Amino acid sequence: MKSGFLLFFCFLFLSFSGLAQNGSIKGNISDASTGETLVGANVLIQGTYTGTGGAVLTVTKSITFYGGWDGTATTPIVRDPDVYPTTLDGENARQVVSITANTTPTIDGFVITGGNANGSGPSERGGGMFNDNSSPKLTNVIFDDNYVEKFSGGGMYNDYSNPTLINVAFSGNQVSYIDAYGGGMS
Repeated sequence: MKSGFLLFFCFLFLSFSGLAQNGSIKGNISDASTGETLVGANVLIQGTYTGTGGAVLTVTKSITFYGGWDGTATTPIVRDPDVYPTTLDGENARQVVSITANTTPTIDGFVITGGNANGSGPSERGGGMFNDNSSPKLTNVIFDDNYVEKFSGGGMYNDYSNPTLINVAFSGNQVSYIDAYGGGMS
């Protein structure tokens, strides 16, 4: 079973490294041998990711996402977000991260930038990250240059959520509507 997981994760690592420039993150994480969805899986990501349509990254399960990976399938895994930055970029056209469904994911070692919450309903809140009924743990994350036009939470918006933030920075995030609040976090 261990070798099946190791082979799956090596495949996953190589797949993500091939999408490093302007790729997309989509799909379920499953065991390579059984096809069973892995709840609580760890995912290593490198490079810059953008999206089309909705958020760049939509999280509905309690999964751990690690950025700052050097792209090699070696043990021990080499991660350093300062040397190997991993960026989720909304390209000023969409939310960057949307976390829903009563989950507790971990996001570690990312730059979240270019978010623009300009839609309606949940899509008008949280340019960088929208948390709905979730408790994400964020470590070594930078929210930079995210935007909300009509509502609140340029960098992050929390709706019935309780995020844990460790070494998280907010810079250049904005709201434009006169009654909006929380350029960095709401």
